[in-house]
Amino acid sequence: MKISNTLPQFKKESALFIVTERHAADLYLAAKGAVTKIGTIATPKIRYSDKEGFFISGGKGERSSGSALKQVTAFEKTAFLSEFKRKAPAFIKRADDVYLFTPSYMAGEMRMALKACGVVPKKTVSGDYRKQTLFYLLKKIAD
Repeated sequence: MKISNTLPQFKKESALFIVTERHAADLYLAAKGAVTKIGTIATPKIRYSDKEGFFISGGKGERSSGSALKQVTAFEKTAFLSEFKRKAPAFIKRADDVYLFTPSYMAGEMRMALKACGVVPKKTVSGDYRKQTLFYLLKKIAD
């Protein structure tokens, strides 16, 4: 996609946009006035059928319950971060700067994962931007 003249053009340097959510990241390379999707890093979502793993027990006036759902989300995030650290260096070396778009609950972990890959993001934008257009992401960088 060609970049509009009203937005940063990245003519002299290249930039990597990393757009994440809990279990996936899309990677875009901006260079010479154009942005191209260069890859996706993802781990499969863990799905239980009909709240499998949820339990309730009770007796003699006391009730207790528990659920594996919170552990699943933590496991998904950990699995994604491991996969990201393994695959991201191949994409990072193609760019001069890195811009990170990630939900606020993952911002710290993603910055640490990027630091482990040997790079510090030039700008971090908190929010769920994975389904947004590239034009919208470029406007966020320009702000």
